[in-house]
Amino acid sequence: MKAWLQKVAGDSANEVVMSVCTGAFKLAGAGLLDGKPATTHHGYYDEFEKYFPKVKLQKDARFVRSDERVFTSGGLTSGIDLALHVVELYFGRATADQYGFVVGISGHRLAPARLDGRSYEAKTRVGWEGMRCVSLF
Repeated sequence: MKAWLQKVAGDSANEVVMSVCTGAFKLAGAGLLDGKPATTHHGYYDEFEKYFPKVKLQKDARFVRSDERVFTSGGLTSGIDLALHVVELYFGRATADQYGFVVGISGHRLAPARLDGRSYEAKTRVGWEGMRCVSLF
């Protein structure tokens, strides 16, 4: 899986690589989070820090944008928030709010991703065509 993750993350055609919950262990194990901020499930903070000291663990974040294309989230509901955030980045807030309403998630849970502990805003794009996303749970 390590080689595959490195290949996927290195392919610019893949616009988003994200992990949910302890999937961050796989991204970190592939070296994709070295020197970058990330998060994982709160029950695994100590273990994550032990095995991946090069990663800047953000313990208080629901989700983190580690770099231009790599995102991590805490637990399952944080992963839903992250998915809605990615929709917002690519298709705008109105689309994310609409989709969130359809799946029963209120828009107030959407928030900017964190990059090095600071709020991060990204440009949005309109249209679904051509977007490729890789997600690990």
